[in-house]
Amino acid sequence: MSGTVWKVFKETAQKNSHKTAVIYHGVEYSYGELLFLCQRLAIALHRVGIAKGERVIIYLPHCPQWVISWFSLQAAGACPVPITHFYGSRDIEYIAKDSGAKAVFCCETNYQNIEPLLATNVFKKVIYTNTFEELPKWKDLVNESLAKTRNLPYPKDVLIFEKIMTEDGEFTEPNTHPQDLAEILYTSGTTGLPKGVPFTNDVYIWSTTEERNIVAKVVPRGKAVILQGSPLYHILGQAQGLSGLLAGDTIVLLPRMDIEEVLASIERHRITNMFGTPTFYRMILEHPSIDKYDLSSLMWCYSGGDYLPPAFIERWKAKTGKYIYQGLGATEACGGITMTPGDEQIPEGSLGKVLSIWKAKLVDSDTMEESGIPGQGELLISSDHMINGYWNKPEDTARSFITLEGRLWYKTGDIVRIDDKGWVYFVDRSGDIIKHKGYRVVPSKVEKVLTEHPSISAACVVGIPDEEVGEKIKALVIQKTGQNLATEEELINWCKGKLAPYEVPHWVEYKDSLPTSPSGKILRRKVRTEEREKMAKS
Repeated sequence: MSGTVWKVFKETAQKNSHKTAVIYHGVEYSYGELLFLCQRLAIALHRVGIAKGERVIIYLPHCPQWVISWFSLQAAGACPVPITHFYGSRDIEYIAKDSGAKAVFCCETNYQNIEPLLATNVFKKVIYTNTFEELPKWKDLVNESLAKTRNLPYPKDVLIFEKIMTEDGEFTEPNTHPQDLAEILYTSGTTGLPKGVPFTNDVYIWSTTEERNIVAKVVPRGKAVILQGSPLYHILGQAQGLSGLLAGDTIVLLPRMDIEEVLASIERHRITNMFGTPTFYRMILEHPSIDKYDLSSLMWCYSGGDYLPPAFIERWKAKTGKYIYQGLGATEACGGITMTPGDEQIPEGSLGKVLSIWKAKLVDSDTMEESGIPGQGELLISSDHMINGYWNKPEDTARSFITLEGRLWYKTGDIVRIDDKGWVYFVDRSGDIIKHKGYRVVPSKVEKVLTEHPSISAACVVGIPDEEVGEKIKALVIQKTGQNLATEEELINWCKGKLAPYEVPHWVEYKDSLPTSPSGKILRRKVRTEEREKMAKS
């Protein structure tokens, strides 16, 4: 498939004019209505001076305005820069300056973080929306806080989203090319400052189409009702959710991931497709109300962003009767690198096979010597449709994108094993390997064993520096709801029965929660830093 994101969406919307595209708080938008609103906003963007190629930050929570803004910028030939709506002024300023964005969409809940930046001229245009404006007035009768929010006064010196869309004007779609920028997504920045990942139109279309084709083996294109289980500003949320609007699917937006509402929405809207991180699935499985809801409509349950142990998949199957498909992905890959197909018997623990758009290579992370396939090593990927580096980050680009034998490769940082049939198995992140007494200890392997214990729902394993053995192993765990508390000695003995002696944790500590990224991924590097600082002070 070729062309531009806007061209694909426009053609899909015209073919499915009367079909529901988006559902939000029970309000439905047909493809025809969504197309009309996107074109109206594109006219307004042109009128206020947002030109082709201009970067524009989308700083909104899940709401119809997010979707309208994103596609309208595509129509205008501009470049969306979606960010989490939880960012504070400092993070916004950094991304605005790094991306060169001079315009931003924001709303009543986070305008206070934009306002301080106006005095320093970070933004020339602020497009402000009340996220409750799209809801019917009758909802005010049953939601007092909604009524109060709807009636908040608009700030001064901003463009009002709802107002500029009602003003007349003429607009001719710019001549956007497949090689033009479609979006810049910023990585979470757990290893430093966030890095912008620029997608051209052809990269975005090729990648998301390939991923949707894998899903189509379970749910045909145009037949899915998708619960937007990961943020719209995250590549998992885009590749598995937002891009469904390019295929004629229906997406259900929730303003926040309240698990009770997630369960109710699955039943109410007969959700077929759901996706999220392992943390998301754990919260669902352990929610006390799970048995109250009918989840039988689910067909494609997908987990990404972190490794999901086979034992958990079995727990999910026992409770829901559904399988959780997995994959290995990256923002730099514009989504999936591997995915478990729905038309093959999947070996336990596998993250599927490398998608057809990618070439794969395994290398030794230290020497870059090729390991060969089948084999084990750091995964490198290459494609005729891939980004060639980070936005304005030549040093980071040089570290992560390398040329071998005249071809550009991206170093994923993931250590994997690929067998003789092409099945991929995650081993670990190259930077997370614990070195103990000369042995290389894989944290995810230890975490897998811990989460197989009946009292543990999640675990994070890190290395603590030690002068005698290099690093010692510490496990931080979360108790499973409704289960008896296992002692540290019991958990260590559990590991001794399933791991090599050098892999057994030296300490186990219970935590009420573990730090996660906005997408729900456990931030192992943050845990490691905190634990090492704690140890240094003791």
